[in-house]
Amino acid sequence: SDTMRVPVQPNKAIVGANAFSHSSGIHQDGFLKDSLTYEIINPEEEVFGFLRKSFRLSPKQLRPQFELLLTALRPLEKSRLESRAFMYLDIISWLESKIDNKQVQDIIRQKYLEGRG
Repeated sequence: SDTMRVPVQPNKAIVGANAFSHSSGIHQDGFLKDSLTYEIINPEEEVFGFLRKSFRLSPKQLRPQFELLLTALRPLEKSRLESRAFMYLDIISWLESKIDNKQVQDIIRQKYLEGRG
């Protein structure tokens, strides 16, 4: 505002005087309408939650649970904010190997070859 010699409006987002003085009414409204909009999904929590439940499941019950976990994690795989969770362990390929009854190294190799082409 000093450079342009134009005062900043008080209600201007992020830089105005009132920028952080509201009570997040818009966010509360969005959260109440659809809680998934602002829900933070942590891949580690999803995986550890699955592991805690998996000990009580029969082998027949595991496959659908693998599919649910894969569905929950797949959107996070490409997220730059969540990439740390996938850096050391390719949990997506591991889940796909369990669901498709294939070796995990075959799944990873197939993805590698598809990425090259």
